[in-house]
Amino acid sequence: MKQGEVVSFAEAQRRDRAERLAIATLEWLGREPERLARFIDQSGIKPEFIRAAASNPWFLWGVLGFMSRNERLIEEASADLAVVPSAFSEGLAVLDNRYPKDEQPARANVRPPLQPRALYR
Repeated sequence: MKQGEVVSFAEAQRRDRAERLAIATLEWLGREPERLARFIDQSGIKPEFIRAAASNPWFLWGVLGFMSRNERLIEEASADLAVVPSAFSEGLAVLDNRYPKDEQPARANVRPPLQPRALYR
């Protein structure tokens, strides 16, 4: 969000709820070493950087993205965290739209797709 940009109160609340859910989910993952190990393995983050990364909206989006790929984890987490299962997908969508496209960080090693005519040369 740019400084001075107007954001509705409801939008700010949705963002806050999504970030809080992601942080609570990260804490929940950390309660069981096997779950945390699977998250670390799939995310590629080093354990010593998790605490610092938890303030980054893209990392929080990644936490909810990890959860969205496993229904069993969603069921367990929603019961333990007292949230509805759909809160994870809703939070993922909110954090995915956190910044306008022109403010999203550049992704390393991303090549533009080939133009159709370049495929036939």
